[in-house]
Amino acid sequence: MPEKTNHVRRISVFTKAQVSAKLAIGWARATANRKGAFADAIDIDAKTVNRTLTGETVPELHTALNSLVFDPTALDEVFALYGVKITPLQSEAANDLHTISSLSNLAGQFASALEDGHRDHRETCQLADAARPLMQALAAICAEADAV
Repeated sequence: MPEKTNHVRRISVFTKAQVSAKLAIGWARATANRKGAFADAIDIDAKTVNRTLTGETVPELHTALNSLVFDPTALDEVFALYGVKITPLQSEAANDLHTISSLSNLAGQFASALEDGHRDHRETCQLADAARPLMQALAAICAEADAV
């Protein structure tokens, strides 16, 4: 029989500041050059977006979750804090020719980034920006196959 101990497993808890910082990173990526469209899409004031991006305030939970409507990856950094990733329950089938073309472009970008034998942080961010929409398109193809 296993021994009983009085030890309690420590659960990671994050501060408001830590969550706010990760939310600001995700929203900055999702709203790059589209703050107005983002604010309109989730029915908030552009000032709310700016305050969130600067860390001045943290939006209410429903507002943060509504950002997923604009960009399904908007909260990736926040959920990564907790060791989880969210994915849409339903995916739309991707335009196959566009997906193939984008994959080809991504492969070219990847090869260019490795020409000097090293991928630096700027190249990594550029590759990630190109790969994110592709991951959604490829997930849609997998979802379609699963339905078959």
